[in-house]
Amino acid sequence: MNKFRLLFTMVLGFFLLASVTNVLGQTAKIKTQYKSQGNLGTIPAGTFPIYSGNHTVAKWMKVYLTADTTGGVSSFSWTITTPSGSSTTLSSTTSQNVTFIPDTTGKYIVSLTVGSTTDADTFWVSTYKGVTGGTPNCSQCHSATYSGWQQTGHANIFQQGVTGQLETASVNNQLVGTYGTNCVKCHTTGWDQKANNGNFGYLAHQSGYDTTWYKTYTLSSGS
Repeated sequence: MNKFRLLFTMVLGFFLLASVTNVLGQTAKIKTQYKSQGNLGTIPAGTFPIYSGNHTVAKWMKVYLTADTTGGVSSFSWTITTPSGSSTTLSSTTSQNVTFIPDTTGKYIVSLTVGSTTDADTFWVSTYKGVTGGTPNCSQCHSATYSGWQQTGHANIFQQGVTGQLETASVNNQLVGTYGTNCVKCHTTGWDQKANNGNFGYLAHQSGYDTTWYKTYTLSSGS
């Protein structure tokens, strides 16, 4: 009988310890979720859900977040701090996966609480040339008075892509650049050709750049 009580006590103690360890060990970290047109499927007209996973995004770009968890997490508490003038809210405050659509430029802070732990992530919402009076400010490099950026990989990646220096495909025994419009949508600050909010897609379309950008470049194969 005493052995049975001892065994019962040991088993009960094990489960209690496991339960306490599970609760105390619950943690979650905010992670961004890359979304392309391919894994989103059909995109409704008038929306722009493509998301690069970056922390600098365009106004009206839908941001996708998830709570990366350990310790058997089953409940989540999300909050968002928005800049002045914004009415943006999270799609949910209790789900593991949430989204938000920033409606103005500035600094957005998303916080997540799980048990006794809290994580926070900062997002800068900007136009193609950056956040006016804020950080990061892309115009510090994308300006007529600063030419150093022109020699960087950041500045030259598109030309390298469309000329076959990045990813390539063989067409009629020739290397052809495959970095085209569909790729650019996820590698620029915003791509909504109808929204006059400073996004790259709108500016490129208005100037005609989106129909001429590849015509002056020679493929790396020399053709």
